[in-house]
Amino acid sequence: MANAKIPPLTRLDEHDLLTLGRLSIEPEVMLGNSRISDHFDVSFFETNFWLMWCTTFAFQPWHSAVEFRRYLLRFAHMSSGFNQLHGIMRTVYNQYDSMILPLRRWLDEHGVAFRPNIQVTDLLFDESGAENRVRGIVCKTAHRRLEIPVATADKVVVTLGSMTAGSSLGSMDHPAALTTVDSTGAWALWKTIAAGRPEFGHPSVFADHIDESKWLSFTVTLRDPALFWLIRDLTGNMPGEGGLITFPESSWLASIVLPHQPHFIGQPADVQVLWGYGLRVDQPGDFVGKPMSACTGREILTEILGHLRIEAEAAHILEHANSIPCLMPFITSQFMPRSQGDRPHVSPDGWKNLAFTGQFCELPDDVVFTVEYSVRSAQNAVYALLGLDLAAPDVYKGQHDPRIVYKAFSALRDR
Repeated sequence: MANAKIPPLTRLDEHDLLTLGRLSIEPEVMLGNSRISDHFDVSFFETNFWLMWCTTFAFQPWHSAVEFRRYLLRFAHMSSGFNQLHGIMRTVYNQYDSMILPLRRWLDEHGVAFRPNIQVTDLLFDESGAENRVRGIVCKTAHRRLEIPVATADKVVVTLGSMTAGSSLGSMDHPAALTTVDSTGAWALWKTIAAGRPEFGHPSVFADHIDESKWLSFTVTLRDPALFWLIRDLTGNMPGEGGLITFPESSWLASIVLPHQPHFIGQPADVQVLWGYGLRVDQPGDFVGKPMSACTGREILTEILGHLRIEAEAAHILEHANSIPCLMPFITSQFMPRSQGDRPHVSPDGWKNLAFTGQFCELPDDVVFTVEYSVRSAQNAVYALLGLDLAAPDVYKGQHDPRIVYKAFSALRDR
């Protein structure tokens, strides 16, 4: 597992602790669009704290210092158990089966119409009155262009951007290709409607930096339990009970997760599923000698088995495995350095029947890359459009509890 290019991990020093403290109390406007690396020495990114932080949340040194600050405050109460990911809530099945599928069924039962294979390309606006409004939705199918009129009483909710746009799948014997064009149209739609309308934000800040927002994940389907039991014996964690297993000496900075089994509804009893990812996808691997982004599923699994030091069992495991890489060009685009106004408000100023949701609208104090952010933005959008005297639940602010602050400082000092 040794890699001579990577120095040994160290603890946070006093300078790092002071910088973390300063970032926690400094107003966001003072940080501007600075990067995390603008505030720390290179040695900070070789500490145990940073290793756990970046692999848990997928931060890179060049990501937004403002978002880093929000995470510090949002998860202050979890600092003491950070190394074991205590406090993380997990669904029994994968998130689609546990959350999306039940929600979809509920919406179907309540008459919501889903129209597949239709891409929204533009909105038509009426900007002649005291308050602007959307008057039409422009769509296209494989065969024609459509314009859907929006009546005076209708409401329009737009999900801005997409972290998973452009994602491509490989196979056991083929790597995933890097796609720079978003075929979903999510980014193109935001760029189109934001042109000349600063209140709609600035999508290029997030969408036009693929080299800084891409990484690769992979799933492994196993028809033999050998790998699961070997990992259990090495880590002491039963599937679904432990957190990430990160390989700190991995040139890819790779991590894997063994979720509770079955991970999918209908998964056969003799099948196990795990997943993982790497944050340094352009670095050569330590065992296969190729960048992760250029590797087949077989090569990625071979690299992981090498770090697990189970080469003797590798051939047997590979024979009963199907490893699928997924390269995601926009997956951390929401972390790109930003300034005030780059993310629009859920209810844009001056608009009557329009609201934004998703990871690229602005919710003060909350953190992106979470299910909560999407849910909270949707709640705010619906309440505002319908004029309801309701509000999404407040964001937990443990930084105002002296006991939480003391525990967080004590934990960080020991990292």
